[in-house]
This record gives sequence, C-alpha cells and structure tokens, in this order.
Amino acid sequence: FFASGSADRTVKLWSVDTFSLVGSSDFDQTTVSALKFHPEERTVVSASQQSLKVYSWEPQVECGDWIDVPWTGMCDIVINAAEKRAVGLSHQQQTCAVWVADLEAREPRGANANGSRPRVERARTGR
Repeated sequence: FFASGSADRTVKLWSVDTFSLVGSSDFDQTTVSALKFHPEERTVVSASQQSLKVYSWEPQVECGDWIDVPWTGMCDIVINAAEKRAVGLSHQQQTCAVWVADLEAREPRGANANGSRPRVERARTGR
C-alpha cells in the first residue's frame, strides 16, 4: 500500500500492485499536511492543522483514534515507535515549533477512560 493526503481533506490508500484506490477516509476539517505509516502497527498516522489521526484500513479506511493538537502550520511528522510518540514540526511566520504527542495515551474516539485528552506538548520553539 501507499497513502496520500492533500487539500481535498481525505486520506486515501492505494494498491502498489494495481495503482488502484483501495479506500478513502471521510473528510477532515482541514488539509492533510503529513502522513506516515506506523512502523509497528497496520495504521497510517495523519497530521492536519488541528489534529493527529490514526487510520486503519481493514475492512475499510476509517479513523479509529485522534488527538486534538493546537499546532498551526503543520509540515511534517515522525513516528517514534519505541517511545510511542509522534513528533510534529510546525511553522508560522518566523517561528518553528516541535510538538510531541503521546500515542500511548490515545484511546478510541480520542478520549481517555476518565474523559481527558491525551497529552500534547510544545517541546521547543525557536526562530
């Protein structure tokens, strides 16, 4: 498989063998800025301007988990499977920021058992 995400606000999964569309997600609120396959799970992680979402593709492409993230100007993400973290880079005007999202804290529909949101930290900001 390979995945695509763009200004059409969807995540699409494609067959490498046939180059045909396997499935498409529902519309996100904003443009999908970055995608990464999780190195240990059969999932795709997407970043948009307002959230980090985790998609599975069996039996269809659907979002199972998400984390609301206050980043603006999202440009890339990296998945650190060993530490169960997603690291995102964003920029706005002359400022860059590094964000760290705890993937262990994610639960279905984005809420922990006590109803709180997973922790997202702005790790570093600079010019």
